[in-house]
Amino acid sequence: MEGGVSVGWNWGEFGVFKDRPVWGNAVHGTNIMSGHPPSFPYIQLHLKPAKWIEFYSITGFLKSNVIDSSRSSFEPGSEHIAYHSKFMSANFFTIIPWKRLDISFGNSIFWSDVFKVGYLMPFNLYKSVDQTLKGSLSYADGLNTNDDGHLFLDISSRNIKHLNLFLGLWIDELQMARFLKKEPA
Repeated sequence: MEGGVSVGWNWGEFGVFKDRPVWGNAVHGTNIMSGHPPSFPYIQLHLKPAKWIEFYSITGFLKSNVIDSSRSSFEPGSEHIAYHSKFMSANFFTIIPWKRLDISFGNSIFWSDVFKVGYLMPFNLYKSVDQTLKGSLSYADGLNTNDDGHLFLDISSRNIKHLNLFLGLWIDELQMARFLKKEPA
């Protein structure tokens, strides 16, 4: 089942949905959000304050299908299976410098087990929140919080009739230290 409820005004919309969001341009599914996975519930904010700029932000509640054995109980005649919680947040801006040219950029993050309010902020670079949480949640230095952040860029030009030229860039793992690190000879 897919559906939702939203409230809108002249330059925006806020809603709660259970759907398959699609972001980006491509043939046979986009590389930002393809619309292929099962639908999931999410909160969405969509703003279009001017003709040349648009903003989307969502926070979704996913199903992990990974059993949490510490919260599950397996007793004869009665079994309760609990799954790890999984969440995602994403946002992107679209700038339209002239008609039929869209330049979109944004970021997303997936995390599990504990809902982190910092990822609810719509105008946010989520990896910076992840770095802050690393220090505040008693993680050892250099240890990963298991939050998976991404950056993306999507450029689409429809200036030629019946043709969409597009470029999509998806960055999953980026560390500046890796660019500057010299490999041993």
